[in-house]
Amino acid sequence: MNIEFNGQQLSLPEQVRTFHQLLQWQQLPTTGIALICNQQLVPKSQHADWPLNPGDQLEVLTAVVGG
Repeated sequence: MNIEFNGQQLSLPEQVRTFHQLLQWQQLPTTGIALICNQQLVPKSQHADWPLNPGDQLEVLTAVVGG
């Protein structure tokens, strides 16, 4: 399956079918992030089970602390 992830085209292995699995596969943190899927904010409570579909456009945003 092919998706766009943070502006880059990705071809996902068969075992990656949810957002949580994508984060694990890419070795990214699962906390302190926001998920935008096809220009819609996905509630944090749905991150673990959010299904990925061919052609999805995902953006992951992280909070930055400082000042």
